[in-house]
Amino acid sequence: LYGEDEDWQRRARRRGWSVHQCPALTAEHLAGGSDRDPERHRLRLHGATERFVRKWYGAAGWNVFRAGTVVGLALRAGLGGARRRPGAVALLRLYLGSPDAAAVAAGAVPPQPGPDPGPKPGHSARSRSGTRATRRSTSGR
Repeated sequence: LYGEDEDWQRRARRRGWSVHQCPALTAEHLAGGSDRDPERHRLRLHGATERFVRKWYGAAGWNVFRAGTVVGLALRAGLGGARRRPGAVALLRLYLGSPDAAAVAAGAVPPQPGPDPGPKPGHSARSRSGTRATRRSTSGR
């Protein structure tokens, strides 16, 4: 939901790990389990989106993503009808600024941490979704 799994997988693959699916495992998502406050949940989700896009696509990538989001939300606010308009307007206001800064200011997320070294070479890790990442040997074996 907040992009941790996509971020971890990208970092693992960059370090030469491979990812395998285990179809025998299943996961059940319980909606709202990470935060019961809808406003905090909204701030965390959109703040995480900004962090992920900035991390992997840089400032230019974030500006393109944000511009597309703002255009889409403006259209939804203008054409979406009375039922969709309030939510679209609230998100539009959020994206006209910085969702991450708003989430930090509201205490929904901590300030941006320093760089994460990622998975350690030679280790295997399993995610809750049943995927497993393993480091490829670089010794030629």
